[in-house]
Amino acid sequence: ADTTTITVVDGIDVKDWDPGLAYGHESYVMNNIYDGLLHYNTAAGKLEPALATEWKVSDDGLTWTYKIREGVKYHGGDTVNAKSIATALEYYSKGGKGAHYLWEGATIAAPEEYTLTITTKRPLPIDYISSGSYSCMIGSPALIGKGSEEMQKGLADGTGPYKLVQWVPNQQVVLERNKDYWGGWTGGEADRIIVRIVAEVSTQLQMLRSGEADMTFATIPFDMVETLKQDPNIKVAVVDSWQYLISPINVKKPPTDNPKIRQAILRLIDYDTIATQIYAGLASVPKSAYPMAMPGAKELNIPKFNIEEAKKLIEESGVPPEQRKITWVAYGGVDVFKNVALLFQANAKKAGLEVEIAQGDWGVMWDKQKKFETSFNVYPYRNWPDYPTIQPSPTLKTQKEGEISFNFSYLSDPEIDAWIDEGTAAEAVDKAKASEAWNKAYQKAIDEGATVNLADTKRVITHSAKLEGITTDAAYETVFFRFLKKKE
Repeated sequence: ADTTTITVVDGIDVKDWDPGLAYGHESYVMNNIYDGLLHYNTAAGKLEPALATEWKVSDDGLTWTYKIREGVKYHGGDTVNAKSIATALEYYSKGGKGAHYLWEGATIAAPEEYTLTITTKRPLPIDYISSGSYSCMIGSPALIGKGSEEMQKGLADGTGPYKLVQWVPNQQVVLERNKDYWGGWTGGEADRIIVRIVAEVSTQLQMLRSGEADMTFATIPFDMVETLKQDPNIKVAVVDSWQYLISPINVKKPPTDNPKIRQAILRLIDYDTIATQIYAGLASVPKSAYPMAMPGAKELNIPKFNIEEAKKLIEESGVPPEQRKITWVAYGGVDVFKNVALLFQANAKKAGLEVEIAQGDWGVMWDKQKKFETSFNVYPYRNWPDYPTIQPSPTLKTQKEGEISFNFSYLSDPEIDAWIDEGTAAEAVDKAKASEAWNKAYQKAIDEGATVNLADTKRVITHSAKLEGITTDAAYETVFFRFLKKKE
């Protein structure tokens, strides 16, 4: 408990240490270990240098050229150059996991020691993709050469401000300061970050109050926020977010394979109560399938909360009363999700729909949802974009059995796929056209009852009053440890 060590608590452990596979909550740790080629500054609305100092695109929009920062080393000691970065990007883009699809099989080359080229088959926003939270975490060739199975044991080798030195599954992650970090240090930063995995929110808050912890990443019950603000030893930072509570509805699993049951579910969601009471005003009623603060946002037609309409749809569905039962996931470590589930369960009962709330750790529930046999009917989870875009590919585009990542609705619609492809093709050169196509895809998915946005949320970061430098960014959904300092 000194200024050289900062202890963070969270309710969810790192699931994937392989940066080519990681595609979930672990970004809050990974984005402090790895750098991308570029960094997106949400406040300024622009890209900034990271491992690349300069970048440009050819006139035809197909070839991107990056000048790589010289003098940078991986945590393991190897030198960063264009060839080593190409090794990482080849692994990610061709690996078939995580956010690989964003690269669309791009050709990556290192014609000179500090010159990297990325060539695509069609114009893609590679500048934005190379700044992404998941799509461009640059790991060393030495790490990648060990293979995914070894990485998953708790190995990391990036260029970021902190390096991984220990992982005890479901207990703690220990990071140490990279004293040679290319971004530099101003003095007074923590030498060590300890992330403790603590499931109970009450225990997390007790640790904060006692000084055993300095900050929590976990979602604090929003009705406690005002009370916490009265504690002189605790501060509550409320920061902007592109995070939202998306809720895919399984279109193939009975009884939500019935369109009228899905439409009933959309009308059983009390958006106002979720935003004003469960989130205590720290969320807004959604107007679209994603937060309105995101680039390209457009208001869409979302059904209103109406229990009587839902009851009528359930009766019209033809589903026998004894089969009117669905499963709704509330994964562990986030109390607010359970409260949303309980609210929905109560409203659904009034309409004649029974709801079984399924609970478990994120990683366990995610793995179950990716396999149809063990999947659930409704799977709410916190979502945010891979990069500054409303690109719907992760959640709405057809994904083959065995390759499901976040299409938890199991939606497969050729028209939606075509709109997604149209937007993707246009994004590099005409973002307005891309957004128009993507919004059509989102609206049809809503009309089909395949997905719904439950709330647009703010991020609440609860921390010790002694901790300064809380720095985050809506594009990354993490706190950057390198700016944290603890007063005596």
